[in-house]
Amino acid sequence: MTRLLLLRHGESEWNVQGRWQGHADPPLTEFGERQSAVAALVIEGVARVVASDLRRARRTAEIIATTAGLGMVCLWAPLRERDVGQWSGRTNDEVDAAFPDFRAEGRTPLGWEPDQHLLERILPALVAIASMPIDAIVVTHGGVIRLLEEHLGGAPPSTVANLEGRWLEVEEDGISLGERVRLLEE
Repeated sequence: MTRLLLLRHGESEWNVQGRWQGHADPPLTEFGERQSAVAALVIEGVARVVASDLRRARRTAEIIATTAGLGMVCLWAPLRERDVGQWSGRTNDEVDAAFPDFRAEGRTPLGWEPDQHLLERILPALVAIASMPIDAIVVTHGGVIRLLEEHLGGAPPSTVANLEGRWLEVEEDGISLGERVRLLEE
């Protein structure tokens, strides 16, 4: 069995502005960089770091790997956040103005990546990462973590804070949920 700690990246500039990020590539804030360094001090039981190739996850992973002495970061594009299509870069108010009633009715815009497509790229990536039987931190995105929790039979999806995540246990017969963890105090 290989354990993977799926971890949401540190605070990005668009998190502060309340903007939908998806595949957009805003950087971490200075606070997000500090969050990542502090989180690295409490991480235990892992020997490597893998990350989404988006800057906010990549930089979080680099800071954690350097601070915790975990070596090089391996980047995997399949670990990216869901593509949010036409909502990318918009605040909720801007989304609601441009797409009246969409969010309230659970509708999505053109270019939105469906759950099944996201799972079809994330699940094989996690199995591939776990094929090297060394426990790892996988720095990814809140939407990825929430969908995996729902798919694997966890509680209904809830917000994932920056530097919060979920342990996964990966075995030959599948992936199961471990505990939800928050590496930083509020």
